Amino acid sequence: MLSASFKNFENLKNTKDFDEEEYGYKKRKNSNIICTITDKIPKNNQKISKQDKIAICKYAKDSKLIIYIKTLLEAYKFIPSIIKKIDEIIEKRASSVVTTSYIYSSPTSTYDDINKVIDLTERKDKMINLYVLINDMLTSLSDEQKSIAVMKYIKNNKCDEIAEVLNTSERTIYRKCNKIIENLCIYCTQNNINNCFFKSQLSNEPWLKSIYYKKLPEEGIN
Repeated sequence: MLSASFKNFENLKNTKDFDEEEYGYKKRKNSNIICTITDKIPKNNQKISKQDKIAICKYAKDSKLIIYIKTLLEAYKFIPSIIKKIDEIIEKRASSVVTTSYIYSSPTSTYDDINKVIDLTERKDKMINLYVLINDMLTSLSDEQKSIAVMKYIKNNKCDEIAEVLNTSERTIYRKCNKIIENLCIYCTQNNINNCFFKSQLSNEPWLKSIYYKKLPEEGIN
């Protein structure tokens, strides 16, 4: 059930542009974007108390962290094609800069074109960051949870459809989905990935914002 998404990730990892240490979100997560609750939560998958879980779930709901997580999961399947498209645009613009700078382009227009290429490269880096982050979030789940998360939040299957595939009850799937979101909220909180981080990632990305606003009415619903 994960083959398509993770093949895309493996293909991305094998490109000359991908370097997990260089482009991975982990390099940037030690910024000033840190939620106040995280310092009190055990790190590195250590067992956390019931009280901590309640605090995390309340924070996740109040800060819309749940909606941000669902937004990224749905965006996951689109990111490889977006990165590919950005690459194509960068290549065309870079070729144009080289050609026109020697023929008739003014220094100002060449400078503007170079800045656009730089902006596109930074946007590509951000997409790679998000893809690595989402992949790590999925990897933090058990195999069963990962399969359900892909069906529910990436492929947008309904709970009754998933229940039929897995030969179980819809209520069981609903409960498992709640647990998946809880685990992902804990993962993000333990790794200092909060709503401020997600807001920064959605900035200047209208397609991500549209997914986010589509998800808002689903708050509290699997």
